[in-house]
Amino acid sequence: MASIARKVDVPIATGERLQLAACIPNFAIQEYPYEQDGGEPGRELLAEPLERVGGYLRVPDRPGIGVELDESAVAEGPYEPRDVVTRLHEDGSVVDQ
Repeated sequence: MASIARKVDVPIATGERLQLAACIPNFAIQEYPYEQDGGEPGRELLAEPLERVGGYLRVPDRPGIGVELDESAVAEGPYEPRDVVTRLHEDGSVVDQ
């Protein structure tokens, strides 16, 4: 799972956030990353993509958080490690970038 976390984070996290937002009566806006073609990054890793209707994401009604990984698509992607560099102030606090 860790090997695909970067690509999978977006569709899985969006599914989680949609479920949470649906439970909050005064929830206003959910940010949603999408690519030039209008689709979500990493959508090919889901068994069923999230559905966008009229500028809104439909809350999935499938079990759990409503999204399921396509295990065969996940297996195709190689692990791509990346360095994570966090800028810190002299006192050790994180620099707001």
